[in-house]
Amino acid sequence: MHERFEAVKDKSLALTYIWKGMNAYLKKKPGGKKFHDPLAACCAIDESIGTWAEVELHCENGQWGAKLAPGSKTWIITDYDHNKFVETLTAY
Repeated sequence: MHERFEAVKDKSLALTYIWKGMNAYLKKKPGGKKFHDPLAACCAIDESIGTWAEVELHCENGQWGAKLAPGSKTWIITDYDHNKFVETLTAY
């Protein structure tokens, strides 16, 4: 993912900042980290990126979770198409 960003980082100030943030993080933790917020943003742009479930959120013993709850009007992404995500994220 970081290499894909490097190829497009100069196309916009936002991509430059995303790349710089990722680069700083990867220097400290080379194993990486899931990139949640950009995924949510891309799914807002193109809902077909994600697999959605209508749920009710709950917290037990300090741990957040979700239970299926049709009609709750609260939706989460339970899976996603990685290629569509990266294409949307790096589109210019």
